[in-house]
Amino acid sequence: MARQKEFDETEALQAAKELFWAKGYEKTSLSDLLEAMHIHKKSFYDTFGNKRDLFIAALQKYHDEVEADMKEKVLHADNGIEKIRAVFTSSLELDAGKNRGCLLINTAAENFEDDPEIQALILKWDKELLSCFTAFLTEAKTEGLLSGTCDIKAQASLLENAFLGFRMQMKMHRTGKELRNMIEQCIQTYCPGG
Repeated sequence: MARQKEFDETEALQAAKELFWAKGYEKTSLSDLLEAMHIHKKSFYDTFGNKRDLFIAALQKYHDEVEADMKEKVLHADNGIEKIRAVFTSSLELDAGKNRGCLLINTAAENFEDDPEIQALILKWDKELLSCFTAFLTEAKTEGLLSGTCDIKAQASLLENAFLGFRMQMKMHRTGKELRNMIEQCIQTYCPGG
């Protein structure tokens, strides 16, 4: 008969995600993880494999939570420009003033060049973001909120870069007011007419 787990796997993964988000992959030790997750070493390896496997699961959990929150906010936006604003605002609100930035961008900034699986995940999610911005700009153009000569592909790429920079700014102890001003500057700069 299999032994019943003495911990909640979902809660343990959530704790690991929060720790990786706060400290990064390299600075998070196994003992840090065991303490934060409230599990023993054997349970850790039996359930999550190893630190890298756990990190990938935590990255996926983070991505899924961010995506769900953004989709919810975008669903309530009235037009393409407001959907872009919702993406920025969602990111700001998820950080909740903790100045952690974005786990995905923090991960991209760590040394994962030799890990094709992690690189592929980050690139896949980056393409999803670019696709969203392209769709929202196209919608805004169709709605007459952007200039008819607006180059959607170029503007989406610039907006994506601005968004990635914005998420790094969240890690630099900017105030909520400063970050909200940055959102409006991005909208005015990369969504002319919005």
